[in-house]
Amino acid sequence: MKSISQLISKNIQNKAGQLKALNQIIKATVPENCRDHISVAGIRENRLILITDSPVWASRLRLYTQNMLAMLEEHAGIKVHNIQIRQMQPRVEPDEPVKKSRHLDKETANMIKQSADSISDTGLQQALYHLAQNQSDKKNN
Repeated sequence: MKSISQLISKNIQNKAGQLKALNQIIKATVPENCRDHISVAGIRENRLILITDSPVWASRLRLYTQNMLAMLEEHAGIKVHNIQIRQMQPRVEPDEPVKKSRHLDKETANMIKQSADSISDTGLQQALYHLAQNQSDKKNN
């Protein structure tokens, strides 16, 4: 059986290694409190693309762009012309949806039947009887 590293192409492995190295250089350039809020997305058209999790961190990180450019050239030999900082909301798993009970209690079912008795519109009357009857059927199961 092949290991996962054998299944992933060398090109992808190299790209992942480069991104990891760039992340380390960039994170070493910014203050410690910024490091958890920044990651390198890549380099495109001589532009370093960074991802952050809020506009506040994006504004704060813009203060360090000149330092980042200098560190990239000095430590990685990468010359980029500018840095683009994009905001991306962190991924949050949604909570389990709350299952709402759709059962009528007996008293409510009786009130619906009484209302249906006083309605002259046969379509609405039948719908109300049906609603009240479904409640009776569910209670009997």
